[in-house]
Amino acid sequence: MLRFIYNFAGLLGIPFICIYYILYSIIKKRKIYHALQRIGIYKKHLVAPCIHIHGVSLGEAMIGHKLGASLNKDFEILYTTITDSGFKYLNRQEGLNVAAFPLDNYMFVRSFMKNHNIQASLFIETEIWPEFIFQAEQAGVKLYLVNARLSERSFPSYRRMRFFFGPLLNRFERIFLQSASEMPKFAELGVDRAKMLETGNIKYDLSDFQDEKNIEKYRQELGLKSQDIVIVAGSTFEEEEAMLANTYRQLKNDFKDLRMIIAPRHPHRFEDVYSRFSDAGFDTVKREPGPESMESWDILILNTLGELKYVYGAGHIAFVGGSLVRIGGHNILEPAFWSRAIVTGKHYHNFSGIVNDFLVQDAVLIVKDQKELYKSFLRLIEDADYRMYLGQNAKKVLEDNRGALGKTQKAVRDGIIKDIHQV
Repeated sequence: MLRFIYNFAGLLGIPFICIYYILYSIIKKRKIYHALQRIGIYKKHLVAPCIHIHGVSLGEAMIGHKLGASLNKDFEILYTTITDSGFKYLNRQEGLNVAAFPLDNYMFVRSFMKNHNIQASLFIETEIWPEFIFQAEQAGVKLYLVNARLSERSFPSYRRMRFFFGPLLNRFERIFLQSASEMPKFAELGVDRAKMLETGNIKYDLSDFQDEKNIEKYRQELGLKSQDIVIVAGSTFEEEEAMLANTYRQLKNDFKDLRMIIAPRHPHRFEDVYSRFSDAGFDTVKREPGPESMESWDILILNTLGELKYVYGAGHIAFVGGSLVRIGGHNILEPAFWSRAIVTGKHYHNFSGIVNDFLVQDAVLIVKDQKELYKSFLRLIEDADYRMYLGQNAKKVLEDNRGALGKTQKAVRDGIIKDIHQV
């Protein structure tokens, strides 16, 4: 009965959803077949038996790609995602089968299943799509939940609805958990403990950089001098940029060699952010096309893609945005790789597991407002030893938690081979 109500409710919204996706594709100049795939229309079919890996966004798509690389010698792999960032990442990789994940309604999921010969489906993190789960089980598709967690924010909702989520989660063959602390939460929902295995948080293994030597090159290209203190603010939002501008103005009065690099979260805001800082009276430049000389600037707008993870290494202090606003925070592991002192806001629930690991080891500063942001920056500018201490602790937390990828790859591969061969 619940399944019928779920599908019927979804059916009522389908005309509006279809119109939305078509218009979105036109406005965003996104390939229209991504929208068509979401409603079950496929021009490419994967006839060969395959393993399906779904990651909703960029971080999950990256994890899925890493897992797929360990399985593609034995299986054909089909990757699905939903977001633009996920598509861009997967489509940049050579030779991948990439499709849009269907809307979770009977007819669309059925079309997806008919067009792809799936033997097993891997969902990265706690992705629960009821209709897909029902149809997968009916078709004999083995289900796995990888890098699973229940955030502090979402767990109360899952617990209130455990009569619904518990049976759904028990349909998974295996659930690979980010940490042992997740096991009691899943068990409270009624999940069989025999299905659960702690394999660690794979996101700790995604921050590998092949060219550490380029950090000095970045500093030279950006016109940074040895005496400069550089704050790199990554993945920022409008309200945070206003706080950063006010904080920088206060600090600049006392520290003439202070510079700030701003990397807005969304590329479409690059020009607006540049204009805002420039109009506020700061000597503001863009990374591309930069001025003939980068020797003198207050604020640099990082208006490129893929560079932030390296530019963190060119700075001394990292502020990770989406955290002083109710977005949920962003990845603090990139600045940790370079042993940089990290500051983030109090709204970090999307990365609570990682941030809490850092808090225990005194490896990150949490601020709740502009006043605390100023105090944290001031202390880190004035006290180079403390800045180094915080950065070294961050690097240690990162190194101590690595290894989840290899452990998960082996557990997933062994589990799939065993479960499929039992059929």
